[in-house]
Order: sequence, then structure tokens, then C-alpha cells
Amino acid sequence: MKIKLFNSKIIGLYILFIGFFILLKTLLPELKIIFFLLIFFIIFSIHLILQILISKKRKKLIVTAITLLLTSLFLLIYFFYLKNYYGIDKIWPILGFFPSIGLIVYYFISNNRSPSSIIPGIFIILLCIILLLLTNNLIQIDFISILILILAGMFIFTGLFLIFKKNIEKFKKQLDNKNSNKNNIKNY
Repeated sequence: MKIKLFNSKIIGLYILFIGFFILLKTLLPELKIIFFLLIFFIIFSIHLILQILISKKRKKLIVTAITLLLTSLFLLIYFFYLKNYYGIDKIWPILGFFPSIGLIVYYFISNNRSPSSIIPGIFIILLCIILLLLTNNLIQIDFISILILILAGMFIFTGLFLIFKKNIEKFKKQLDNKNSNKNNIKNY
């Protein structure tokens, strides 16, 4: 059975969903449109993630889908619960975690497992942690020092990658061999 990412029934459901949002907004004008949009994005991104995992095609879209899902969930939680306790100016670096999580997930579901997806993901996570600590005044550091730390981190990651490049390639080959052996066993 061939599964399509979008067919007329799925598009019809999304249009129906939007119609109900418009109807609710006109009947209950005190409701904010942002909540409807966030719920729509959550549903759409879950649909996209499931389709990618089921069809095992367009795997690069998983980064966008996960980013959209996590960002929408975070903003929904922020508007309902956290808005009274934290200003967005204190927690905005959290939004940077979501694309990096998407990159790391893509690394694990892709066939080639290239370091070009996981290394930026780890780097963005570290950068977001530094920015989160900085915006909440848990560390006191000036912007030039942050740039120097980022530069040092880039050199450290690049150096570690070059040092362990052969070990990484050997490890990837072992993983690929184990995966191909498992697939061969399943086929029998």
C-alpha cells in the first residue's frame, strides 16, 4: 500500500479544522487566534513526523517537523502557564534547542549518519545553554568573550573530529554492518 504525505482526504481534514477555528473565533471572540494556530501547527507537525517515519522518505523534513512541533508546544505552554512567571526575554534561548534536537534525531534516522548533522546540533545546544545562563544573569560575561568561547569551541570540535575521524568512520562501518546483518536475518 502506497502512503502519500498529502492526499485529498488529509487536505480536506486540515481545511475542515481551519473552518472550525474560524467558526469558534467568530462565536467566541475572546479566544486568541495564536492558540488555534499553535494547535494547528502541533497537529500538522505530528502528522508530518508520522508520515516521515512510516514512509521512510524525505527524512530531512524531520528537522523541520520536530522544530515546528517543539516550538509550538513550548509557545502553547508559555502562553498558558509560564507567561505570568517568566518574560520571553529571559527564556528565548530555549527556542534554539528545538532545531538542534531535530538535527540529532535526523542523525539517528538517516542512512548515512553524517557528522554534518549531529555536530551542529550539539554546538547549537551548547550555545543555547550559554545564552540561557547569560540572559538569566547566572553567568556574567561580555559579548566579546562569548564570541571567543564560540571560536574556541569550534576549534575544539574540529580538532576532536579530525583526531577521531578514523575511529568515527570505523564505528560507523561497524554500525552499518550490524544493521545490515539484522536486516538480513529479518529477511530470512
